[in-house]
Amino acid sequence: MNEMDSMKFTRLNDSNYVSWSLRMEAELVRKDLWGWVSGEQGMPEAIQEAPAAEDGTPAWAEARAEIILRVEDSQLSHVTSTNPAEIWDQLKLVH
Repeated sequence: MNEMDSMKFTRLNDSNYVSWSLRMEAELVRKDLWGWVSGEQGMPEAIQEAPAAEDGTPAWAEARAEIILRVEDSQLSHVTSTNPAEIWDQLKLVH
């Protein structure tokens, strides 16, 4: 199994929150984004103050994108916040 295969897992749906959240957390840790989701790193008051990825994308936006890209369409109504920690909390609340 190559690295790309190990990163693939079933998107969040109505019945797989526990396994999805464990895998999603591991993926975010691997990409050094978990702090934005766990609340260890608070959202910056100004976007310019946020640490950025190599392409200039703020790290919090990368964390948000990782979560959004790993949920089924039926879950999109729960991931509308710009704050990845709020998204994570909302998903936990509804599941």
